[in-house]
Amino acid sequence: MQYYNPDNNSSRRWAWLAAGLYGALLAATRRIFLSDKVPLETKIRRFEQFTADTRFYREYYFQLNDLATTLAIRYPDDPGVTELYASHLIASGELEQALALYKLRLADRPPAEKFFRTVIDIESYLQRPDSVDKYVHAALALFPDRVDFHMSKGHVMSYSKQYDKALDAYNAKTGYEIPIHVDAASGGFILPFLNPDTKWDFRLKWVLSISTSGHKFGLVYPGLGWVVWKDKKYLPDAMSFSVNYLGANITQVGLNFSRPAAQILGQYYQFIRLGFEGYKAIQYNSMEITKYIHSEIAKMAPFVNYSDDVVNPLFIWYMKPEYAKNAKWTLYDLQAKLQQSGWMVPAYTLPENIQNYVVMRVVVRQGFSRDMADMLLNDIKNAICEFEKLEYPTPTRIAQDKNIAVKGTVFTHNAHSNAAKK
Repeated sequence: MQYYNPDNNSSRRWAWLAAGLYGALLAATRRIFLSDKVPLETKIRRFEQFTADTRFYREYYFQLNDLATTLAIRYPDDPGVTELYASHLIASGELEQALALYKLRLADRPPAEKFFRTVIDIESYLQRPDSVDKYVHAALALFPDRVDFHMSKGHVMSYSKQYDKALDAYNAKTGYEIPIHVDAASGGFILPFLNPDTKWDFRLKWVLSISTSGHKFGLVYPGLGWVVWKDKKYLPDAMSFSVNYLGANITQVGLNFSRPAAQILGQYYQFIRLGFEGYKAIQYNSMEITKYIHSEIAKMAPFVNYSDDVVNPLFIWYMKPEYAKNAKWTLYDLQAKLQQSGWMVPAYTLPENIQNYVVMRVVVRQGFSRDMADMLLNDIKNAICEFEKLEYPTPTRIAQDKNIAVKGTVFTHNAHSNAAKK
């Protein structure tokens, strides 16, 4: 019998799967994992090879779980096994168990920076600022010179809206004078009208520049973006240029030269026509509809919202890992199905380090009514009903299971087309 090679992508691998031979192989592997004659590094490498293929992972999850548990029991003190078992728990949707396992390793001597970083990252993902603060302070006591832990401390302050204090503390510790540029692409036209007392702009000491999009929630047509500096002295000289061929010396800053001014005039018109109260009413309505869609998506069995909070009239969601294990479809299929009804709801992967997550995004703007929201939600529910009747997996599901890149058909600002497991 030919030995299993996890790196072999030929059809022979799936012939083995169809023949049911992998069950016997995994049983033999468990006996190897129980043996003291095989080096631990070889066992870890073998487990990583088995779990590199999502389809294989799903088909033989219980046997692979047994292998991971065997290593965790036999080598409870080995950092590599901790990483392996915690990663397995995360892939199984057991984030809290993985977090608890990482926390047990924080008492290691000598202490391991990577375990502190992972705990802080997971607690930050779970949006627990008090817990993040606790572990950041513990990490700083052990690793006072690690800049990234000081940055995490700043993130904790940011949760409490203490942005100035966060950067003051970081700059004081490092000796730097790092300012803040606020990329307010969406929120720049939301916060000033719905939460005007929130300090995020030039009221903060270190914020020196802000950019925002006029064609998202600025309520003008595409092609307009704004960037504003706190003072002329903060504008880099290299970004401005002067010409005198029109009879006078004219200095300007432009990312594009010789563009029409229609969008700028449109923005001025909207400011004058709508005023503060007009923008506030429009943005409030968009937020309420977004919150409604967000709450309805959360009730659907296949999905989980990426965040429990809605801070702008947009949000993203992804497929629950436990649902995805047996699903014969992906969010790319849902995107294509909704596109048939005229909806542009993009599916795409998240940035590097979390690129295994495929998400969908809804953006609610002026003119999107509650009735339209119900129409969209009904189309999503109908599509799910159709997908759950599928007898065989869709091409995008097969591609994702084989870690083959999938690209959506709806435009997004995200250029990623990575393979994804979620």
